[in-house]
Amino acid sequence: MTTTRFCFGPFRAEDVNLSGSDFVAGIPAPSAALGFVGAIARKLGTTGWDHRAILVIHDLQVTPGRTKGERSIVAGKSVPIEIAESLVGSGSFTIIGELPGEHDLGDIIDCIMMMRFGGGSIFAPSGHSIPQLVRPIDDQDIATVILRLPRGMALSPPVGRDNAQAVSFGEILSLEAWRGRRSARENSQAAAGSFPPPRSVTAC
Repeated sequence: MTTTRFCFGPFRAEDVNLSGSDFVAGIPAPSAALGFVGAIARKLGTTGWDHRAILVIHDLQVTPGRTKGERSIVAGKSVPIEIAESLVGSGSFTIIGELPGEHDLGDIIDCIMMMRFGGGSIFAPSGHSIPQLVRPIDDQDIATVILRLPRGMALSPPVGRDNAQAVSFGEILSLEAWRGRRSARENSQAAAGSFPPPRSVTAC
């Protein structure tokens, strides 16, 4: 199947929802990146769930979200307290996406220009524009693209024996080892007809 891969970032996002998932709290949900790429796929006319995404978190500052007033019994007295309704944050992120089919990079950029990430507004770093942050990726240079990114944390598929985690710290040897083990895992699962969701954390 023909696919189109792209890298978007690093970009800034403000007031990102950090409590929108039952699986994680304090960081953007993995589904935020998958939903971001899925929205692009739908805008470009594709259907189904054949898109994939990797979220890299380079920097994140957690800030208190909206609060609501409540009352609690303390030492036999009713006292006012504030309970946080949501948790939000701002930070720097990169999304590596894969779309089914062949798509023009300009069309992908047009979609991104009208989007938000995790409910938060997207900004380009100082001196850059959003179109400058979107780059095409092919099978030969994906490791190079990752190496050129600022250090961060990424959610990646489990690799190795019994789904053991493989961690790369950005140097060439560990990246190549991670990519080789990932390819072997995908070939094995393709033969079996199953692809489990990503669930291991990799340092880039």
